Amino acid sequence: GMNLVANGTGLLGSNYNFTSFTFDQTDTYTGKGSFKNSTASAGVFNDEYIPIDPGKFYEMDMWAKSTTYVAGNHAYFGIAQFDIDNNMILPQNT
Repeated sequence: GMNLVANGTGLLGSNYNFTSFTFDQTDTYTGKGSFKNSTASAGVFNDEYIPIDPGKFYEMDMWAKSTTYVAGNHAYFGIAQFDIDNNMILPQNT
């Protein structure tokens, strides 16, 4: 599809590009499965960098669910930005 993230919808039927996750074919929102990670308090990323055109606008969406409930726990999702040399762009760099 129009997904910039390689295997972002699990269409490859594996955890390709998401090696920090376990691929699950039995739980799917779209595509052929989902990606699970049960590590608490961890920052996890997909494996490949996504080249973008800074002159364009992009929309990000995702579907997520929790399979366990622990009072007080939070989950955050976002984008980590990198420059052309694969150095992370931090707030102090902008």
